[in-house]
Amino acid sequence: MINRGGVKFNPTDIEALIERHPAVAQCAIVPMPDPVLGERACCFVVLKPAATLDLDALRAHLEQHAIAKLKWPERLELIGEMPLTPTRKIKKADLARLAAAKN
Repeated sequence: MINRGGVKFNPTDIEALIERHPAVAQCAIVPMPDPVLGERACCFVVLKPAATLDLDALRAHLEQHAIAKLKWPERLELIGEMPLTPTRKIKKADLARLAAAKN
């Protein structure tokens, strides 16, 4: 859950939509601290080979699918691979720590 200015939302549906982008192999959205809103959304993405993506292109993809701007990620981090558990689930806590450290 991300609590952005008192509005809580689950990013699961946004992650599923982002993973349909032709450049994206895998993604996860985690909260990052914000002094004004409490939390903001940070999107970690593993790209497909030879693909490129920036935050503007990601936001354009979300806008094409009529996603409310409140749910758009404020930051995009491209990573080589997702941290995974032995059962292949994304370790979102690890990503949230990374997002907080870069904030």
